Amino acid sequence: MATKKNSTKKASDSVWPKVIQGSHSTITEYEDGRIDMTWDWNKLNKDINDAIDQQSESQKINSDSSAKAGKSNTGKSKTKKGSKNELV
Repeated sequence: MATKKNSTKKASDSVWPKVIQGSHSTITEYEDGRIDMTWDWNKLNKDINDAIDQQSESQKINSDSSAKAGKSNTGKSKTKKGSKNELV
């Protein structure tokens, strides 16, 4: 059965406060157990809007490509009709 490995690091060796920087938030953990979280709402909002714009542009390109492909096949059908004696 697996056993938990004891940590050899001491609390005094750690640097406090511990800061974890994310792309849209910062988490600060203090030695007394307190945790502060802050968000960069402007960066988050910008990234969301950029993603929406990118998705909209991608859908526009795909729909334009589909429309062009559909228009190229609007001519008369050029299928050959065989006689009864021909093998198809």
